[in-house]
Amino acid sequence: MPPFARPTEVAVEVEVERITHWIGGRPWTGDPARQGNVFDPASGEVTAHVDFAGAAEVDAAVVAAGKAFESWRRASLSARAKVMFAFRELVQANRERLARVITAQEGKVLADAAGEV
Repeated sequence: MPPFARPTEVAVEVEVERITHWIGGRPWTGDPARQGNVFDPASGEVTAHVDFAGAAEVDAAVVAAGKAFESWRRASLSARAKVMFAFRELVQANRERLARVITAQEGKVLADAAGEV
C-alpha cells in the first residue's frame, strides 16, 4: 500500500434507539406513519429515531389521560403529594444520567445540563 493511501472503509450498521410515545402507562408499540432523526450535535450522527404522533395516537393519549385523571382526582392531597415527592426523588437520584442525556441530545456542557435537571 502506498504511504498515503487510505485503508478501505467498512460500513458498519449500528442500531439506533427508537423514541416513542408513552400512552396508558406503557410504551406505544405501533408502526409510526412518520419518524424524525435525533442527531448528536457534536458529530452530526443520527443517534435515535423519534416517532411522530398521528391523530390516532393523540386520540389514544387523550383517552388514556382522561382515564388516569379520574383516579388521580379522587386521590387525597397527601397521596398526590407522595407521588410528586417520589418523582422528585427519582429525578434527583438520576440527575447525572439525565444531564448526560441532555448533553447528548442538545450539545450542552454537562454542568449546564445538570443545572437544568
